[in-house]
Amino acid sequence: MYLGMSNTKSFSPPAIKIAPDTTVTWEWIGNNTEYNVAAIDETFDSGQPVSEEGETFEYTFEAEGTHRYVSEPHADAGMKGVVVVETAPSSGYPTVDEWLAGTNGYDGTIADRMDADLVEVATGAEGAEGHFAFDPQAVKVSAGTTVRWSWTGRGGGHNVVFEDADFGDEAIHVEPGVHFEETFTETGIFRYSCHPHRAIGQRGAVIVE
Repeated sequence: MYLGMSNTKSFSPPAIKIAPDTTVTWEWIGNNTEYNVAAIDETFDSGQPVSEEGETFEYTFEAEGTHRYVSEPHADAGMKGVVVVETAPSSGYPTVDEWLAGTNGYDGTIADRMDADLVEVATGAEGAEGHFAFDPQAVKVSAGTTVRWSWTGRGGGHNVVFEDADFGDEAIHVEPGVHFEETFTETGIFRYSCHPHRAIGQRGAVIVE
C-alpha cells in the first residue's frame, strides 16, 4: 500500500487500516521541502528528513495495533498519520475479505439473496463519515439474478466500476435513481467500487453461485 507526502505538508491518506504482514510504502511526491516518517513509539523511522521527489520508505506491519507517526519537521503543523493493523474478517470468501477489509466497518457479513430474482444495492449509502458506501456491501446471489444499483443522491457523484468483468458504468451520476443494473449469468466473485471514493472505502462485491 502506498502513501504519498506532498508540499501540502500532509500524508495522503492520513489514516489507513490494513491486515497484519502488510507492507506500507511512503513516497515523496513533493519537492523542495524536507520530510521524514517517524513512529511516535519509535518502531519505524525513515531517518533524516529529505526532499528528493520519488524517495520511498517502507515498513512491514506484522502485529495488530495502532501506529501513529509524524514527519518530524512538520509535526507541529499537523503532518501526522496513523496506521491501524487489524486481522481481516473472515466470511469464507478470502477474495471478498481482502477487497473489503477495513472499509466501512466490514465485518465479514455477506447478505444472502440467493432466492431473489432482483436485488437492489444502495449507492451513496451512509459510510466512511459521509455517504460513501454500498448497501449491502457484499451480497450473494444465484446465477440469473439481476442486481440493480440505486443512487441515493447523497455523497456527491458515484459510479460502479468492476475489477473482474467488462461490465459496469464509469459515468458519474449525482441524481437519485437507478443508473446501472446487471444480470449475472455466470458464477464467480465480482468486485467493484465507486472510483471517485474507492480510496476511502466505497467498494462492494457480488458473489454468484
